[in-house]
Amino acid sequence: MIYDGRKAARVFNFFERVLRHPKEKGSPPFLLLPWQRWFLGQLFGMVNPDGLRTRRRGYLEMGKKNGKSELAAGVGLYLLTADDEPAAEVYGAATTRDQAGKVFDVAAAMVEASPYLRKQYRIVRTTKTIFKRNDPLSYYRAISADGAKQDGMNPHGVVIDELHRWSSGKSLELYDVLTKSGRARRQPMVLEITTAGSTPDESPLADMEHEHTLNIEQGIYTDERFVGKIFAAAATDDWTKPETWAKANPSLDIHGGFLKIEEIAADCQEAIHQPRKANAFKRYSLGLWLSSEQEWMPPHVWEACSTPRRALVERPCYLGLDLSSTIDLTSLVLLFPDLTDGSFDVLPFFWMARARVRERELADRVPYSAWIEQGFIEATEGDVIDQKIIERKIGWASEVFSVQEFAYDPAHAMQLAINVDRDYGVKCVPVPFRFTHTSEPMKKIQELALQRKLRHEGNPVLRWNMRCTRVRTNENDEIRPVKPDRLTSSKRIDGVAALIEAMSRAIFETGSVYDNRGIVIV
Repeated sequence: MIYDGRKAARVFNFFERVLRHPKEKGSPPFLLLPWQRWFLGQLFGMVNPDGLRTRRRGYLEMGKKNGKSELAAGVGLYLLTADDEPAAEVYGAATTRDQAGKVFDVAAAMVEASPYLRKQYRIVRTTKTIFKRNDPLSYYRAISADGAKQDGMNPHGVVIDELHRWSSGKSLELYDVLTKSGRARRQPMVLEITTAGSTPDESPLADMEHEHTLNIEQGIYTDERFVGKIFAAAATDDWTKPETWAKANPSLDIHGGFLKIEEIAADCQEAIHQPRKANAFKRYSLGLWLSSEQEWMPPHVWEACSTPRRALVERPCYLGLDLSSTIDLTSLVLLFPDLTDGSFDVLPFFWMARARVRERELADRVPYSAWIEQGFIEATEGDVIDQKIIERKIGWASEVFSVQEFAYDPAHAMQLAINVDRDYGVKCVPVPFRFTHTSEPMKKIQELALQRKLRHEGNPVLRWNMRCTRVRTNENDEIRPVKPDRLTSSKRIDGVAALIEAMSRAIFETGSVYDNRGIVIV
């Protein structure tokens, strides 16, 4: 994949020389802001050796009133006009006909405002379609999930509006059709635009793309066919400050854009004086997802612990297992406390059924195949994970290391624990996933990570699991991880769950460092 400046310049020129802003006085040229130029360059400028676009999907998440609908309409017209694609079907899609009509109306107004495009296209507002005059099989059409069933589509381009609303059965069905039916095209493009969703469970598609974007930004894995950008404040930012507003609103006038900061300031003041409006302000103006769940481990804190492990032999070892599904990802974590300084070393193992790898890769959008090739996941034969393989790994650990205890969730691994106790003589301790059992080890893990006393060597699967981990808090200020729904969520926390299990026994057995060596006076 290389950056072709000529390809990027072609789309820049289309926006700035052909398109016009129909909502502004005199319909001035569509001059690109820095963030728009970057995004379009990434979307259209990255090419394969054959010169075709590498990107097949783009995702853009930001606060309202930043011009994402105008940018999306421009992308749809570019795909229709300048891609040299015969019979180019371009669709502007939303969950409702009214919502689909919003981007269409912008695109139609752009056509009417441009002397060049007026000659090229015919607008039929009754069917919300823009036809190419010299090629009637090329058109831009608004469609919706609440409309008639869509059959026989072969899209060259798709613009999906407000992805966070795509959650019903009909909308998910249309999403599958739109994103899969254009695969025979040379270089199809799907652009998804949205504001922040309400909660991950209520916005599964947007949540998946949101997480996919963050995972790529943080280097957990790569995806050359995708480019995403999220403009949002951090949950810990002071939401009343202009510097916080600037993070989620790249079109603010302080960035040289068209969005007046006074508008955001006015909305903020309204939210301050009317607290019931605060959540709406945070979501639509600051890009914050509203959820009772919280991020647990800041990525930079975890990444700082990607240091080499110390020698593990002849040190106490505690095992933790997450065995929640035999068709999904399973994890065993070996945890080694260092009694000299209170630090810990983490050695994780992961398994996945080989026959399920491609299926899970498509569903979760993570590179399981690459992780298997790199040795971070062991692929077992067949379509389920043979628990005997895990039992043998525990037996191996008991022979090589000084295993003290094996912690497991009794809801899923009771029989495995019975077998391990019988065959290998390892002490097995049930640790239910409840607030009273998870809170202390989770707080200990976070404390160790902040002190850089937790060494994990940057295992990418465990890093991804940590990135997926969200927590809930009860009235006693106890925390526990939120286990994702394996049928609807692309998040997985198996390695983190196993680490928590192991830590629960390690801190119970080893206690404080001072219990072992006493207080040292310097």
